[in-house]
Amino acid sequence: MGGDLARGVSAGHLGGSWFPNVLSAAVNEGVLALSPARGVNLPPLVRDEMRFLSPAQIRELAEAIDPLYSALVLAAGYSGLRFGELAALKSGRVDFGEGTLSVVETLGYVSGHLVAGPPKTAAARRIVALPRFLVDVLKQPMAMFPGDDDLVFPSSGGGSMRASNFRRRYWQPAVETSVGSPMRFHDLRHSHVAVDAG
Repeated sequence: MGGDLARGVSAGHLGGSWFPNVLSAAVNEGVLALSPARGVNLPPLVRDEMRFLSPAQIRELAEAIDPLYSALVLAAGYSGLRFGELAALKSGRVDFGEGTLSVVETLGYVSGHLVAGPPKTAAARRIVALPRFLVDVLKQPMAMFPGDDDLVFPSSGGGSMRASNFRRRYWQPAVETSVGSPMRFHDLRHSHVAVDAG
């Protein structure tokens, strides 16, 4: 266990309810004489506080970011899609007539390589209804990259966006000059829930 901590496994990962239960079961089955976690006090979990932006703040952030990504910010704030889902979104998945988009892929890392694949759960595959104004907003980046196989939100150099590059080059500077830190891209998903509920 000490080796895992030294390699950077988080306290939350080790201290979740499943881990002590596994050790207790091992003691009960006679595999272990004593649980190595007994008497160990892990540091308290510190969770990043969720931030919710108002519609006016979402627009402020969209106006502050590089124009190439203003539609991305609006799409995240008003659709609730995750960064990986937006980064994998292809133009053929947007239905302008119905005002919807289909989430069938997400972009993530597999063995250090950026790969598009299906969402982790069946529930994550979904059709999302869009506000009318967002349908029109999405036409702007799509006009630059026509074709059903093209990404709606490619990187500035073409191809798939990398979250780390986007965050460093575009997201953080825009946050600092508009709504202020701390603000994660995922907070736009939380903001969508709040905007939708309101």
